[in-house]
Formats: sequence, C-alpha cells, structure tokens
Amino acid sequence: MVVDVRPVGRPVPQRRVRASRSVETWPLSEHFPATAAPSSEAEWHELVADFLESSERVVQLSHDPDWLQSPDPGYEDLHLTWRDALEFLAVQTAYHLGKIVASRQSLGAWPPSK
Repeated sequence: MVVDVRPVGRPVPQRRVRASRSVETWPLSEHFPATAAPSSEAEWHELVADFLESSERVVQLSHDPDWLQSPDPGYEDLHLTWRDALEFLAVQTAYHLGKIVASRQSLGAWPPSK
C-alpha cells in the first residue's frame, strides 16, 4: 500500500520528468570536473569544505517554511518546490552513501577501524 504523506492539495512531484529534464538542461561543466579525482589533497579538502558549508546553509534555510514552499528555480512549471528538491537530494545522498558502504564492505574495509 502506498500512502502519500504530502499535505492535501500539493501536487505529487514528477520525479521522472525532473530527472530527464535535468539531464537535458544540466550545466555539466559546472558540476562535473574534467577529471574524476581532485588534482590534490588540498583540492579534496576544499571540495569537502564547500559541501559542508552548502549543507549548513540549506539546513538554516530549511527552517523557513516560506523558503521550503518557494519554487525550485527551473522547475516552476512542474510545481516543484525547494522541499521537493531537498527530498530528492536526501534520497540521492542516501543511495550514494549506501554504495560507498557496500563497496567498502566488499573490500573488507567496513566498518572503519577505530
């Protein structure tokens, strides 16, 4: 049984539409580097710091119900909000973290040594 826990009157986001649309319009060069690995350990630490800083900012913004209900830029015609974007991001993050853990488990490197 599938239960929709969204508030009454809110449209159900069309994830497949969003995914296919984002592939068509995604600015790949802004989000994906030319090489798969950072060029140095310093660059890696900078990437981690940027990610954590952005995450903290989103947590702050998420306390504002008006911001959560505001349109997600580029997806207004689909009636998607920042809340929808954060839900999508949470699912994607959980998926990728799970893949990292599964990979480390298969290598015998999980759980981490203390």
